Amino acid sequence: MSAELTGLCLNHSFESATVLCRRCGGEFCDTCAVVPFGPRKPFCKDCALFIGGVKAKAARPEMVGRLVRRRAKRLAKAVPTASAPAPITEGSIPTVTATPSHVPAEGDEPAIDWNNPFG
Repeated sequence: MSAELTGLCLNHSFESATVLCRRCGGEFCDTCAVVPFGPRKPFCKDCALFIGGVKAKAARPEMVGRLVRRRAKRLAKAVPTASAPAPITEGSIPTVTATPSHVPAEGDEPAIDWNNPFG
């Protein structure tokens, strides 16, 4: 695996990467990350299964810990923190005028009564 950060999850190419696997150094989103030892030591699913002894062979080779830590620092700098929300300015909040999808329009069939679904 190269030392370049792509910023995208290896499993979901449309999701931004938020964590690095501590074993293989791969970039993963929150959905793909497994944290068996706490949030400071995330693993990908394959490496977590390998470390747990469930799988005999890992999908990706192990990366040197020093390189993983360097990559993690660079990723932490690249990922924006959620603690500082963007300031709200006039006109930045769109108004939505659509009707909710769960309310049937006049003349439509009523929603299913789940207490008596067969009539």
